[in-house]
Amino acid sequence: MGKGVLGLPPLGLEASALVDRNSPEKLLAAFGRVPRSGIPNSQWITLQGNLQEFIFSEVPDHVVWELDEFGVFSVTSMRSCLDSFLLGSSGVPTRWNTLVLRKLNILLWRIFRDRIPTRLNLRDKDIDLDSLLCPVCMQIGESTEHLFSSCSDLCPLWHRIAVWWGVPTPTEMTINSLVTWADDVALDAESKKVFDAVIMVAFWTIWSFHKLETGPQIT
Repeated sequence: MGKGVLGLPPLGLEASALVDRNSPEKLLAAFGRVPRSGIPNSQWITLQGNLQEFIFSEVPDHVVWELDEFGVFSVTSMRSCLDSFLLGSSGVPTRWNTLVLRKLNILLWRIFRDRIPTRLNLRDKDIDLDSLLCPVCMQIGESTEHLFSSCSDLCPLWHRIAVWWGVPTPTEMTINSLVTWADDVALDAESKKVFDAVIMVAFWTIWSFHKLETGPQIT
């Protein structure tokens, strides 16, 4: 004889008993035979205890998508979940300037999230290099922050832009302060957009010069 749920032999449970979902007593009474001893009996006692504590729901069973506030699957919610997991969040909205080419906007996005192949980033990916020093100044390890905001040979570019536009340089020279530089200067809205485009071009210029200095590599 075959065994049913929990190792019990088929007990002739009537389908009509499943209709009254809020009555565990009626559900248990619907079993034709009750085991008297052994493992089946202990399992039967466990089943009785579990059913007494279980609260049946009147709502039909259905799948709930927890990534969406309405519980319904959507490609948008899946994409947002993957983006937050793979890309992380910087806490700052992505900047996009229509005055420059798309590739400049994308480069700035990659720089801001440290997604460019500097020597320290390549080392973290187990890529062997002859040296980790910045190929421009040859002083310290080449990180994204160093290359664009603190390299002694490249930083003068930011000061020249400040003199050209007649605006002060950021108090602290970091990638974050340079990316948001246009937000802090005393210019009208249209001039800020142009100044922001100039900053993007400066980032692109530094990266292009870097590639010329280092030769062909992963980009």
